[in-house]
Amino acid sequence: MSKTFFAMALALIFLSCKENAPPQPPVYVRSIELEALDASCTEAWLKVTLTQTTTDSILLTRDGQRVQTLRLTTTDSLLIDEGLLPKRSYTYKAYRFTGTTVTDSSQAVQVTTMDTTSHNFTWQIDTLGDGGGSVLYDVAIISDTLAYAVGEIYKRDSAGNWDPTPYGLAIWNGQTWTLRKLFAQYPGVASPSLVRPRGIFAFSNSNIWFADADVFWWDGQSQFLRIHQVVNTVLLAGEYVDKLWGSSSSNIYAVGNNGAIAHYDGTRWQRIESGTSLPINDIWGAYNAKKQEYEILCIASDISHNIGKRLLKISQQNVTTQSDSGLSWSLATVWFVPNRYYCVAGDGFYVQRSTSSLWTRNTSLPPYYKASVRGDNLNNIVVVGAFGLVLSYNGVSWYNHQAVTYLPDGYWGRVAIRGNLVIAVGGISRQAIVAIGKR
Repeated sequence: MSKTFFAMALALIFLSCKENAPPQPPVYVRSIELEALDASCTEAWLKVTLTQTTTDSILLTRDGQRVQTLRLTTTDSLLIDEGLLPKRSYTYKAYRFTGTTVTDSSQAVQVTTMDTTSHNFTWQIDTLGDGGGSVLYDVAIISDTLAYAVGEIYKRDSAGNWDPTPYGLAIWNGQTWTLRKLFAQYPGVASPSLVRPRGIFAFSNSNIWFADADVFWWDGQSQFLRIHQVVNTVLLAGEYVDKLWGSSSSNIYAVGNNGAIAHYDGTRWQRIESGTSLPINDIWGAYNAKKQEYEILCIASDISHNIGKRLLKISQQNVTTQSDSGLSWSLATVWFVPNRYYCVAGDGFYVQRSTSSLWTRNTSLPPYYKASVRGDNLNNIVVVGAFGLVLSYNGVSWYNHQAVTYLPDGYWGRVAIRGNLVIAVGGISRQAIVAIGKR
């Protein structure tokens, strides 16, 4: 009997102790997160995320040293740390302060900046054709051993007489250039029509697009180009196209005079209203990972007359005007890396981190007109223009190559870059001219 009572008493004591035990502490949920987004040679892009908006101060440290102290008005904020060194790793951490007390901190994240590229190009400059008003308008690089340049290249025949039919295409095989005349057969027209492209965009050696008022496609071998007629069909009277950009054969944009914009979805062409009658001189697109879509920009300007300017953004079938505050009226070219670096050039070279801000002119560059800018990363950009201007940017500094590429009465009108290969095209003294830079 006493044993039974003892067991019951022990059980009651155990239950009583369990009921009176202190509560478990709540699971810790971090209220601040830090994410490394990207890095150039000298900058790091970081995202701070808060679980809710706060009036607390946020401290960002780099390698244990204070970098920025700020108050965030949104739960997601982009921070940019500048003045870094190329090819170096940095450790960042964010702290949340209430008054002078640290209330929370993020996990540490590591960022490695990009290395610089070299300015050490070896240049080869050639003229194509025999003169007679020859000029090259555009260029596309497929690989280190294949590139295409387009324009009008005139030659004399064996008797020394001018051939009135110009070559429209020059093909580079890594060593030499071969000229080819381009023709297309329009429906209902007895003779093939000569094509003299002013624009080219090539995905491969068998998927090449040309712009010469209409749009043309070539498989790299066929005798005739395939016509994609947009003049007086898709486009309005007086509109034609001369520049191209695309992400694939089912996503091609063509732009040109009088604000002309047309889009091809792989099946049909459709006109897009640009909202301007200015000539659209350049188009560029790149994938915006943040928005998970292609970002496409055009620059519109009459480079010879001050009648306005437009920086246009194409989204699906809509066009919106972006900030042009700070830009000159004569503009020829645009290139960018989404959310990181945007540049517009012509009469001046202008940069910005977004297309909604005031543009800043780089006054340290030579004053010559800048006709074309292209890059394949933030540390590999090239700009060309009047009097043989060729500038390369390695992620930290600019270098002027005019000691080799200078043209006393000529210009480079377009440029392409792929890795360690640069090709610029233009005209000099009524001759087509091309510069190949290798490093």
